[in-house]
Amino acid sequence: MHSSLRHKLFCLVLLGITGGAAASSPSHAAQAEAKLSKPVAAASEPADPGAAIEVVVNDSPITAYSLEQRIKLLSLDGSAGWQERMQAKLKSPDTQTRFKAFVQARNPKSQAEFDAAKNSFIESLRQQAIAEVRPGLRDRAMAQLINETLELQEAKRQSVLASNDELNGAVTDIAKRNKKTLKEFEASIATTGISVHAFRERIRAQMSWQRVLASHFRGQIVVGKTELEQAVAADAGLALPGAGTVELKLQRIVIPLKAGDVAASIAGYAAADELRQRAKACSNLAQLAKSSAGARFEDLGSVKPEALDADVRPMLANAEAGSVPPPILTKNGIEIYAVCERSSNSQNETAQAAARDKIERAKLDARSRGLLSDLCASASIEPRNGFKLAKTCGAD
Repeated sequence: MHSSLRHKLFCLVLLGITGGAAASSPSHAAQAEAKLSKPVAAASEPADPGAAIEVVVNDSPITAYSLEQRIKLLSLDGSAGWQERMQAKLKSPDTQTRFKAFVQARNPKSQAEFDAAKNSFIESLRQQAIAEVRPGLRDRAMAQLINETLELQEAKRQSVLASNDELNGAVTDIAKRNKKTLKEFEASIATTGISVHAFRERIRAQMSWQRVLASHFRGQIVVGKTELEQAVAADAGLALPGAGTVELKLQRIVIPLKAGDVAASIAGYAAADELRQRAKACSNLAQLAKSSAGARFEDLGSVKPEALDADVRPMLANAEAGSVPPPILTKNGIEIYAVCERSSNSQNETAQAAARDKIERAKLDARSRGLLSDLCASASIEPRNGFKLAKTCGAD
């Protein structure tokens, strides 16, 4: 799969898109985890060594296969760290020399063979980089799996576990977002070495945990007025109170004048004002322009006041929809504007909505971590087969 699709795939997993995917019978490794929830997808999971149990969380096993799958999933993330290491390897002074030796050893006879050798060399660098960060990925992967096991157990206890049908909808929706059919999307997942089962169970955990949080904290996430005002003021990218954006849908008539002809300007302005008084907003401005010699009609469409010339901006900035303000003498001549529509979007309202969302998410995240920490503290987490936990759970 192309790298951009891999990145999109990983981001979609982390965002916890709601929807679903098709069910099939669980495989060998999936059966080892059946006490937690029924797997949705068919996945050929090897019996050994993948079926070996690494950690047991409240009697629910986490297998070596599940751990390996999560490591692969994390390796698609831009934060995994191997990309930086790979870039450093590519920029290393001896890389060119090593590449030449690598290609010469294969003695390519065509451009296709050369490209294949080049790709093989780059892949070897990628694998080296991933191997170097693997210990950290392993610890992070296991922490995530323990967390998700606890989350799924709590969701099951509260009877809010995402069903297979709901999961089907989620994965189908993700496939559509990637402009693929479900089968095509599952095939693209397989090219990364990640099983459809592992992918879907990640989505199931995210969907279910969101329901747990909603059940626990519904009505408890409150943002106070002072808190909101402080958040808006603290964010330099948000507008100050009272600020706003306006868009005007405008039409105009331009009556050209000779520069410096004062008499013509006075007479022309009087004629323009008489023309304006006959205007019925935007319904007949084009017709009026035809009745005035030399006048031209222009439909300006939607315009922000700040985009207008300084000569006309003050008058039009506060003009109401359906109005035709007095003619304006500009460098172009005499201009008559009709305001067809006026729309206003308060930047302060937008800023407050963004700030509120940010605060609510932060508060919900804090409660999520707290609840997960409580579940972790009361859980039985038992490593097996000599597996060593760098940390147990509560954070990944």
